[in-house]
Amino acid sequence: MELVWTLAAVVIVLYLTYRCSRFIAVRGGGFAGASGTAMRLLSRLPIAQDKQLVVAETGGRYWLLGVSPAGIQLVAELTEEEAMACVKTPTDGEAIPEFSEILRKGLSSLVKKDKHD
Repeated sequence: MELVWTLAAVVIVLYLTYRCSRFIAVRGGGFAGASGTAMRLLSRLPIAQDKQLVVAETGGRYWLLGVSPAGIQLVAELTEEEAMACVKTPTDGEAIPEFSEILRKGLSSLVKKDKHD
């Protein structure tokens, strides 16, 4: 009989934990301080099984980031035009530049910026 009560208590605790986490996720927007407007993921390009390039916006600035299991690395800071070109959808007769072309331009502007400093 004691085993039944113990099992019932474990099931109740698991259920309450589940309900509490669902409540926090829905009402609190996830973790404390997480805001959907402070940072946006604009584009993602997988380049290997566990590696990808990401274009993100935070505070009106745009970043090209390399993401891998080893961590996140800043590749370049992009202008708004470069970042929007990564997420742009085609309009009538307009060709979208390749991601590699945008990456090349971003890296070349970064190199030029470093030479001037």
